[in-house]
Amino acid sequence: MHPVLFSIGTFEVHAYGVAAGLAFLFGLTGAAIVGSREGLSWDFLWDLALVIIAGVVVGSRLEYVRTRLAQFAAAPLTVFDLRDGGAVFYGGLVGGVGAAIVYMAWRKQPIWRVLDLYAPFIAFSHAIGRVGCFAAGCCYGAPTDLPWGVVFPAGGRAPAGVSLHPTQLYEVGANVLLGLLLLLVRARVKTEGIAFAVLLLGYTSFRVGNELLRGDLVRGQVGAGITNGQAISAALFAAGAVIVWARWPRPARTAP
Repeated sequence: MHPVLFSIGTFEVHAYGVAAGLAFLFGLTGAAIVGSREGLSWDFLWDLALVIIAGVVVGSRLEYVRTRLAQFAAAPLTVFDLRDGGAVFYGGLVGGVGAAIVYMAWRKQPIWRVLDLYAPFIAFSHAIGRVGCFAAGCCYGAPTDLPWGVVFPAGGRAPAGVSLHPTQLYEVGANVLLGLLLLLVRARVKTEGIAFAVLLLGYTSFRVGNELLRGDLVRGQVGAGITNGQAISAALFAAGAVIVWARWPRPARTAP
């Protein structure tokens, strides 16, 4: 629960930014090492990494700004201040994957194979990023009387002095377990695209429930008590289901 790790003069180094940097470093480096061992070009994987970084940064920030238009309309230049967070995972996921698909199509690379390669690293990197959320106090939970509730100090984004669901740590645990599952899926299922589909199906299923325990209502609702995160989860779950339906091999039909 340390939003600012340290300061150099007036320049503050924020925990969320450090966690995000470590998440990128781990995910992109890990995927490049594993992918190169599996026969993919090292140069291509690092070119792709730069494309993914751009897509994630732009997509995550745009989604954050979209949910807080009034705030940024009053201070437009703060759109570019990323030091203390201000990013949405789903925006980054869609932006990063979308940019990667366009780039891989242009380079004529195996899209499904590469998406499967990245699937477990996305989950593990997401877990690292959520540690940064916990330190910053963002994405906080609703009040709870449960013994594992956490109380944030003043100075962060979470309400101070109130026992809250540690929804950020729920995300950490869920993503670590999902990452381990995806490693198993990659090892056991040879149909390309299935590991990435499991990433979408698994995370969105968890996220819908975790949204019920969150208390940061500023993230927005789409109506009828459905949060912005739940709506995006439903769309991405449907996308994962379509991928499984389209990619899963069907038994050959025998002639009558």
